[in-house]
Amino acid sequence: MAQVRHTDVALAPAPPHGREGVRGPFGMPIPKQYGAWSVLLAAFVVGAAAAGGVGAPGLLLLFAAILAFVARYAAGLYLRQRRVGDAGDALGWTIGLSLTSLLLGAFLVGGYHRWLLVPLGAVAAGFAAASLLVERARKDRTTYGELLAVCGLSLVVPAAAYAISGEVAGPTLGFWALSALLFCGSVFHVRYLVRHRTAGPGRLGVGLTSAGFHLAAVGAAVALAAAGTLPAAGVLALLPAAGRALWAVGRRRATPIPIRRIGYTEVVHTVIFVGLAIYAARAVGGVSG
Repeated sequence: MAQVRHTDVALAPAPPHGREGVRGPFGMPIPKQYGAWSVLLAAFVVGAAAAGGVGAPGLLLLFAAILAFVARYAAGLYLRQRRVGDAGDALGWTIGLSLTSLLLGAFLVGGYHRWLLVPLGAVAAGFAAASLLVERARKDRTTYGELLAVCGLSLVVPAAAYAISGEVAGPTLGFWALSALLFCGSVFHVRYLVRHRTAGPGRLGVGLTSAGFHLAAVGAAVALAAAGTLPAAGVLALLPAAGRALWAVGRRRATPIPIRRIGYTEVVHTVIFVGLAIYAARAVGGVSG
């Protein structure tokens, strides 16, 4: 079976389209990794909900994150094209988009005194560099490669919450952990469905990884709530995803699940998660609540 990238399928209402994206304004390369786009945007919404709003700092952070995401894609495109002797203009876009993202970040840091964005941005850059190394080794479609990608994107949650509120409090860290658990769980769930779309030998054994992670994620959320880092209502946000993972492992299928259906289902669960996370954030009044 051909390998399928999680971020091309999970959270995406369309089948995977390979590594190449489309061309935007002025020929800017835009990734068609619909799942990754969904993770980024969902992470921003959760972060904004944790902060209790959006505002100008939030929009600046969102634009900076999008530009950094596209720059990371352009860098990967450059590495792939260089292997065949045709790097094109990918390097120029990588540099230009990265500098623009850094300028927006510098304006946030200096203009709004969001100094903690500096170390947070350094961590995000580390994740991006690590994912590029993994992609260069052609391991980006492995489980750890996909987990690396979604963990890096989940940093948008604390970045957005801090950029908007100017504070780092328990809810910020709690919602960050909650989002990372959801996104990582989606990696295991989608990989299980893609590789075991019909009943067969070893199905339950492989499914234990997905089921076990989701159960552990719910347990971690309960522990965070007990420690006061996460609102108790936040635990509810993981329950639908955990339920669908356990149901998928326990169900026997006579026919394969269409890839498109997997993507649509992940979109639904992501929307449900975001809605429940917003409800949990409003229950405590956000970061400053």
